Amino acid sequence: MMRWAITRSAVKLSPRGAPGLVPWSWYNVSVEVVGKLARVTATITPEHLDEVVTEVRAGTERFLARAADSGQTIPKHTRVVVVSSLGGRTVEVTPV
Repeated sequence: MMRWAITRSAVKLSPRGAPGLVPWSWYNVSVEVVGKLARVTATITPEHLDEVVTEVRAGTERFLARAADSGQTIPKHTRVVVVSSLGGRTVEVTPV
């Protein structure tokens, strides 16, 4: 039996497309990627969230990311390691 959580964001959709409902397990996704290698797809600049791609389960997924060192810029295509989860689908990364 799959548990569902009601979100305040209509952007998140269930597999059946119902707005505002997402599987409970989606909230723990970013915790599963801590320690994994990822690739920066958009340059991560200080104090901004940008994007990384990493392998999760049987495929690849995109996550919002910021540099673990708040003053650091990480260029596009750099390999990074996920060092912590900020909740949801947001992570902190550092270059390898």
